[in-house]
Amino acid sequence: MPKNSKILLITVVGFAGIVLFLYIMGEQAHEPASSLIVKERDKLARSLQDDPSPRNASAAAESAEKLADLDHRLAMAYIAENRPDTAVAVLERLIRDEEGRGAGEGMRSPRSYRKLSRYYEALSDAYELMRNDSEAMSAKNKRIEMLSKAEDAKRREVLKEGKTVGRSRE
Repeated sequence: MPKNSKILLITVVGFAGIVLFLYIMGEQAHEPASSLIVKERDKLARSLQDDPSPRNASAAAESAEKLADLDHRLAMAYIAENRPDTAVAVLERLIRDEEGRGAGEGMRSPRSYRKLSRYYEALSDAYELMRNDSEAMSAKNKRIEMLSKAEDAKRREVLKEGKTVGRSRE
């Protein structure tokens, strides 16, 4: 094989590889963010179901936290894609799950209230997109309420630990 034909063959194969790479990247770029998040969430959920090893409570809680974060990202993607009805369904489920998680414990953690405030903020955005002003305002008010409760819970947590607010250093 002559030297020039080897160079030509390498060039053609390289060019074909670049074209294939760009085609694959273009296909992924056209895929909506929500479908990518759904795939990621399903992959995580399957891995949790397929994991035969015994899991401790903290690992299970961490997995549930990851799934909830993916669901929140999914709802935000639905809002960005102008699909507020689907976003509302996801967010209402997240709120119901988070409120159910804290119901048996008595006092909810500040982190839980902050998560709820994030969910209510996204819910407000979804309702605004649907042009449902009364529900949007209700969600905004719930968000403000959750942020206030988060501050109160944090204050109680600090006092419970024996620290005082506004104490001078001597």
